[in-house]
Amino acid sequence: MAKATLTNRMRIDNHSRGHDQGKIQYIPQRGFFTRPMSERTLLDFYVVGRETLISALNRMLPQVPESWTVTDKLSPDELALRAEAIFTKIAEEASNCEACKIVHRFCFCTHPLRMEITASELRPAFVESLEKLIAAMSELGTATTLVESALINHLDLEQGAVSRIVQEVNERGLTGFPGPAKSL
Repeated sequence: MAKATLTNRMRIDNHSRGHDQGKIQYIPQRGFFTRPMSERTLLDFYVVGRETLISALNRMLPQVPESWTVTDKLSPDELALRAEAIFTKIAEEASNCEACKIVHRFCFCTHPLRMEITASELRPAFVESLEKLIAAMSELGTATTLVESALINHLDLEQGAVSRIVQEVNERGLTGFPGPAKSL
């Protein structure tokens, strides 16, 4: 299968976020692969993401709370996306375009980590932490320190898993999408 065909099939083109940000690489005669996770890079994202989210949280105006729910029945992707929706909401409601850009990049670059966490034995702790964050978000405007505490606790849970998850993922080697089929 040609590079262009596989690219189209995966709905990834050479200008997509994954390719442009170096998350996906093409190895001729082998296929497409995700790059190894970098512990240092992920930890840096958490430093910047945490500061941006806390600053945005403190700039949010009181509002009607979202009706987010979380259960252990959600897929790893749905759980990761639910956390990212909360992070995005915080950034957007702060009415700061730069904060939104930073949080969107934070969510995109840490999504694979979140997926690994929610597919591991850390899943119950992630679900519980996310439930607490969602409950706290309903208090936004009246108990911002409660929301901030729940946000920090959740980010601590994720950040605390970085070292172990990175080691496990990188030990598995390249995560690939099948390359061209070989003819006999």
